Amino acid sequence: MTKFKTINTLSVLMLLTGLALAIFGYWGLCTKAGNEVYPEMAGLIPFYSLLASLPFLLLAAIGAFVSYRKQRLKR
Repeated sequence: MTKFKTINTLSVLMLLTGLALAIFGYWGLCTKAGNEVYPEMAGLIPFYSLLASLPFLLLAAIGAFVSYRKQRLKR
């Protein structure tokens, strides 16, 4: 049972990290305030933040799916 809780905890942490990176990237690229803070070349910081969020979100989804499947197979 602790292994499933560990997978769920990691999935939640990765999801929260991925969402934080994605929100920061969106803010930096797509809002006027973000464009003023990160002009021209500095705009690469939010861009790469947005790209870095993708593996976190993908791994969170995979972890949640694996946990769900293992719990379903126990029944």
